[in-house]
Amino acid sequence: MTVNTMPAARLMVSGPLQLDGAPEAREARRGMVVLDAAGDAAGTLAGILIDGATGRPTHLVLCRDTAAGDYRLVAVGQVTGLDAAAVRLRLTAGEVADLPHHNPG
Repeated sequence: MTVNTMPAARLMVSGPLQLDGAPEAREARRGMVVLDAAGDAAGTLAGILIDGATGRPTHLVLCRDTAAGDYRLVAVGQVTGLDAAAVRLRLTAGEVADLPHHNPG
């Protein structure tokens, strides 16, 4: 399944993410490692999709393989943790592999 970025959305290379229940937003940056639910590397953060109407992040763009152009969309609600070292997801490795592809063009 291929998902195109909606015209109202914009791609940011970094930005604040406010996780459910967190007292404050934390900065997510391009190049951060993204870990699956088991703590294994799922890829790196390539960017953050921001809703043009609300200014809120909706998805992370996960780079699984740069050479193959394998970029996936992760709904912000699937993020369970964010610190200076990594973004943590509630998704298993299999669920990450099934995420929709991101095709900006």
